Amino acid sequence: YRGENIFGLNESRRRILNINTREIKKSDKVFIDKDTFLDPDILIMLFDAKSGTQAPFLLNALKKYKANDGNNDELAGIEIGLLKKLLSDFKHTTPNIEEEWIEIFEKSLYKYVRNSGKAQIVREKLIDLKELQKIKSTGNITASNTIYFKKERFFYQGESFSSLANDFFGDLKEILIYCFDCCDEFERLEVFLAFQKIFATAWNNTLTDYLGFLFNRITNVLRDLGDVIIVGDKNEFKNYYKSVNIISFFHSNLTVKRVIPMLVAKMIYNKQKNAAFGTNIKQTTHLIIDEAHNILGSVRSKSDYWQNKRLVAFEEIVKEGRKFGFFLTIASQRPADISPTIMSQLHNFFIHLLVNEKDLAMIENTMPTLDRTSFGMIPSLGQGETVLTGKAFPISIFAHVSHASKEYRPKSDDIILTDIWK
Repeated sequence: YRGENIFGLNESRRRILNINTREIKKSDKVFIDKDTFLDPDILIMLFDAKSGTQAPFLLNALKKYKANDGNNDELAGIEIGLLKKLLSDFKHTTPNIEEEWIEIFEKSLYKYVRNSGKAQIVREKLIDLKELQKIKSTGNITASNTIYFKKERFFYQGESFSSLANDFFGDLKEILIYCFDCCDEFERLEVFLAFQKIFATAWNNTLTDYLGFLFNRITNVLRDLGDVIIVGDKNEFKNYYKSVNIISFFHSNLTVKRVIPMLVAKMIYNKQKNAAFGTNIKQTTHLIIDEAHNILGSVRSKSDYWQNKRLVAFEEIVKEGRKFGFFLTIASQRPADISPTIMSQLHNFFIHLLVNEKDLAMIENTMPTLDRTSFGMIPSLGQGETVLTGKAFPISIFAHVSHASKEYRPKSDDIILTDIWK
């Protein structure tokens, strides 16, 4: 579907996105709006967050993150507030927890200021911060619970910070704002969640191990998705996509084949549903999935966390989409592998050659409009021959689909072996 003139559409009406996880530099990126990407249910599923501790942590953190709606000033304020709390409540926090705060900044954000005019200031602030942490961790604190820094009182526990401290935190906040402005959505979310992990474990060290496993998955998933997805405002949708959009997963790994179709389906379905709600439907959206068994296949392993959840978006579409003007078309050589919920909701079928017993049994059980004579023809159908059945056809119809012009049709013709062997 990626060749020139496919379907007779030029580049002004068609966009082709080749997703390539083997050679990232050659990969296109799929646009996903922020509301879809930050859906808690989706991220809990992507990160495989367990229901006991990890999922509640993610829900709370995402609620805070979304409440700021991309305001980097607010995000920086949250992280500076966390640092101030760690320093002022040093008697009750997990030992050396401030080191984690510094480590997150150095590993994830410092790269944005390393070569800028702010580099010297940042280095000085990091040195100061590490010195403060060292003073606190060694217990070099006066009887009045005062930390002295550069021969000046830095703070009193339980009281307001000194002018020196406020200037220090103000400068550090400006640096954080600058770094967050440079981040993409994946990096910003990863850093925010890492700081939230500090907040969750600073006063409850028992959570450290539970959340540690989760963060290994968060880091891997966000960095993988950052290579193939652009997250932006929903108003950017029209500028990115065209009338016909073809997303190819020919060179992508299994995880991307599962994640992106689910995100795209949810995004465009919600867009169509919102446009149709309470009004006359003036346009339709059509999602066509080829080789659908790779995307909509039922999961047989009970340990696979994608089971049930990863098909929810498609099952909602196939159950309710028609009334909103959203239509799903699927093509597969292995229909028996597709979710039974989806198969049961399909209305019309074009049946080509099938010989596998499981596929034939599924068709017999799923299509009440298919008569015995037509069913018996399916294992012997030739190229281009098809049986049409469903609500659109009063009776089953045998038909022959002629080839589209070679100039316009997808590049899927059979290989002529004798021509190659010559």
